[in-house]
Amino acid sequence: MMRLLSFSCTACGTEGQRFSVLGCLERRPKTICSHCGSTIESGLSELSYVAFIFYANGLTLVLALPVIFSFVGGQWISATALTLLYLLLLTMPAIIIHARSVVVQGR
Repeated sequence: MMRLLSFSCTACGTEGQRFSVLGCLERRPKTICSHCGSTIESGLSELSYVAFIFYANGLTLVLALPVIFSFVGGQWISATALTLLYLLLLTMPAIIIHARSVVVQGR
């Protein structure tokens, strides 16, 4: 599973590079290689990003009402669990698709 979330630096080949979790919600997250210092950016296409935005909006529509009803009904554990599920289902695909399309900007 960790192999899906990380990538190798294309400049020096150092494995285990990652984008930040919240940074992956952007279209072009950036990170710096821990070994050579190159700037690594996601090369995600606009079409893939638009598809991800549609996925995120659909996920929000599906999980918004259960979270609202849990809050209103005083079921705090259900609301917390649904919120964590939402964050997991939103960030994991984002991390994976960005880790599969990396380009090096320069040193």
